[in-house]
This record gives sequence, C-alpha cells and structure tokens, in this order.
Amino acid sequence: MAEKGFGVKEINLIGASGTPTIESPNNLNLNAVNVAISTNVSIGGTLSVTGTVSIGGTLTYEDVTNIDSVGVITARSGVDVDDFISVGSNIHLGNAGVVTATTFSGSGASLTNLPTVDPTKSDIQVVYEVTANGTTAYRFEGNGVVSTADDPDLYLMRGQKYRFINNSGGSHPFQIRVSNGGSAYSTGVTNNGAASGNIDFAPTFDSPSSLVYQCTSHSGMVGNIYISDGKYDTNPTKPCFAAKGVTTHTAGSGTHIDYTSELFDNGGNNYDPTAGQSKFTAPVSGYYFFHATCMFDSNLSGFTYCFLDFKINGTTQGRERMMPRPSGGNFASVENSAIFYLTANQYVQVYITQFGGTAMNVRGDYRFFEGYLIG
Repeated sequence: MAEKGFGVKEINLIGASGTPTIESPNNLNLNAVNVAISTNVSIGGTLSVTGTVSIGGTLTYEDVTNIDSVGVITARSGVDVDDFISVGSNIHLGNAGVVTATTFSGSGASLTNLPTVDPTKSDIQVVYEVTANGTTAYRFEGNGVVSTADDPDLYLMRGQKYRFINNSGGSHPFQIRVSNGGSAYSTGVTNNGAASGNIDFAPTFDSPSSLVYQCTSHSGMVGNIYISDGKYDTNPTKPCFAAKGVTTHTAGSGTHIDYTSELFDNGGNNYDPTAGQSKFTAPVSGYYFFHATCMFDSNLSGFTYCFLDFKINGTTQGRERMMPRPSGGNFASVENSAIFYLTANQYVQVYITQFGGTAMNVRGDYRFFEGYLIG
C-alpha cells in the first residue's frame, strides 16, 4: 500500500488514564513555521538543535559544568555568578574587556602593561628595620648596613626620605638628636622618639653634617648619623691637622716624639699639641691618612736600626725603619706614612725606637706630623 500525505488541522489525544503516545518506526518530522508547546516538555534523550534556540524566560542549569560548548558562549549583558568560576586554562578578554573586582589574589609576576604610579613628594626612598641587642645597642637591617653590627654608623643623603621601623620591642624609644645626650633634632623628622612604629627622617639641605640616634631610656644605645650631599665631600671642616716639632729629643727604646707647634686643626680640637702627649684623636669613625718625619743630627752610626712608629691607643700599628749611616754623616732623617681605620675617639701618636748604639739626637726643627680624614 503506497504512503499518502494527508492534512490534519488539529489532533486531540484524549485518554481515560495513562499517557497518550505517538510512535514512529523512523524519525518524526514536524515541519511548520512555528511549533508551539504551551506546557512542559520532558526529553529523556539528547536534544539536537541545528538552528537557533530562543528562550524568552530563564534558562536554569542544575550543574553548570554540564555545559559543553564547541565554540564561544556569548552573553549580551553579563554573567552573574553567586559563588565562583573555575577556569581550567586561560581567560581571554577582548580589547575592550574589563575585569572588575573588589580584591585580586595571587602572583602578579606575569601582568603586563600595568599603569605606572607617579612619584609623590612624600615617597620613602630607604627603609631600615631597627631592633635591639638587649639594652646595650641598636641594630639595623636594610641596604648598606650589617645587620649584626651594634650601633653602626649611618650615612644619609640630603633630599632623600628615610624610614626607621622601630621593632625593638617597645621599650627602646628611638630618637634622632643633635649629639650624644643632647636635645632632639626635629627638622624633617616625624614621630621622633617613638618606642615602636615608623620614624621618618628627610634631611634638609641645611641639616648638620652629623647627628646621632639614641635610645631615650638607655643612653648606651647610641650611634652616629652622617649626612652628605651625595657628592665628593670637599667640606673644609673635614678633620685635618698639621703640627711641627720644637724641642729636641733623645732617641731610645720607645720614645714619644712631641709635635708641640700646631699649624692648623680645622676639624675642631682634634689635635692635642701638649708636650709629652702630642696626639690626634679621631672625632668620627673612618679611614685616615697620616705622615710623620724626624731628623737626627748626632750618633748616626753604631746602632742596629731605628724605627719611626705610629701607635694607636698606645699599640704600634705601623713603622718605618732607618738603617745607620756607614760613614757617620751630619744629618739623617726618617719618615712614615700610613692609612688607618679609626673608630671615634681612638688616638694616634708618634714614637722613636732605637736598637743598639748611642742614642741619637732628634732635632727640634724639621719634624712634622700631619693627617686627615679620607672618608
């Protein structure tokens, strides 16, 4: 029997009980301008749509992970997520894409094209963390300092801003002062004397070249602050001295040589010309250059050798040797030059040590002692 088409305007499936069923041994094709279903539709298998699905209401998914898109999912307005979106690989935003969030968490190492932050006049350039070694000394951690050094010298530059984070335990107020035991230095300092937290210091262009930091509860916790312009220091007040001899001496076994005529001492009262103790005392820690000369005018032969010594706090640190004159002669001289690192308040003196022979006579003139701070 041949298949024939037929036209039906309306089909009503009515049964007393159960669910009416339409069955077909092959596909069931519905070909119309629109197929309208006014109630719920339950699909037990797979719904395959080759055209466009238009939903006027809300499309609700029981489990969002069951969306399998071969191409791109496009939302006209936005995607509203109550909890989070888990992305297995990358999120790609177009040229006009914007990500907005209250906070971002994670590494930003691979972020590019980030906007630069313009510097401000209140920016901090250098930060030091301040701790304490008991009640005897401060310690600092940051660029240019040794974290295990007690009360180290600090070298600051005018025009930069420094932050000292006082993490010393709350019982060591950190104060910048004009001198050891002196008054607080307040120019350019914020929160000076705080027992904890931040103390900011911006040395001005007329700040003094030296200050100190000191604990207001423990006076022994004190150190030097040196302030420069960040250029080679040609400051005429840098420690420098020169002196010459006046009276004669007789060389012996460790004879102190006097230089009692002070020529200049432009760093203050650092050189003491007093007879019997002529010496230079370092006002600050640093490297110093020294030069000393002596001239002899008798007993120039017959001894084994003679040393011109520099002594630091009474201990020989550098010496130059003079050998005897084979034919005697009328005059002989010896000189010594050395560079020493001195800590503040160490002092340097000049000594003559002769071995063997008759003691030589050290002339009163033609004898000089000079030195200066290198840095």
